[in-house]
Amino acid sequence: FRDLHVDDQMSVIQLSWMGVMVFALGWRTYTLTNCSMLYFAPDLVFNDQRMQVSSMYEHCVRMKLLAQRFCKLEVTEEEFLCMKALVLFSIMPVEGLKSQRCFEELRTSYIKELDRLASHHGETTRTQRLFQLTQLLDYLQSVVRKLHQFTYDLFIQAQSLQMRVNFPEMISEIVSVHVPKILSGMVKPILFHDTA
Repeated sequence: FRDLHVDDQMSVIQLSWMGVMVFALGWRTYTLTNCSMLYFAPDLVFNDQRMQVSSMYEHCVRMKLLAQRFCKLEVTEEEFLCMKALVLFSIMPVEGLKSQRCFEELRTSYIKELDRLASHHGETTRTQRLFQLTQLLDYLQSVVRKLHQFTYDLFIQAQSLQMRVNFPEMISEIVSVHVPKILSGMVKPILFHDTA
């Protein structure tokens, strides 16, 4: 990661923050509640009833489905960590990055590592396991896309209130500058599988 141009490092973090957060939520939900509740934080756990009264119910359902995929696949900690790193390298500006080659090499190395980890389930199931894990990463992108729109809409709505809601500066910059680039198609997720 240090070999990436510093501007690219910032871009990768700013563009993938939602994916990393949602992926980590899926992992916590899987490991700490066996997918029965959404585990945002120790003091913020949503059961089904809490999800239903939330203004983001549809998003909660999608995030819980993500966690259930962790459960179904019995994702290991090593697979999770490798996939979480891959989430960083799963979105980029359409025009590319300053150190594009380095980005692609890093992405490829994590894909190879995920393939190696998938082989721990047996060589005969390695290809199927890798396919399932990369499908999980693609599903994450669809969840994140909808959350980007929800977050941006919420941010705009909050700015129009007479008593303005003050977001932390870094979050304000990401939501006001980088999320619109994602929503407009200037930044695209890198999917493993053709969804068409």
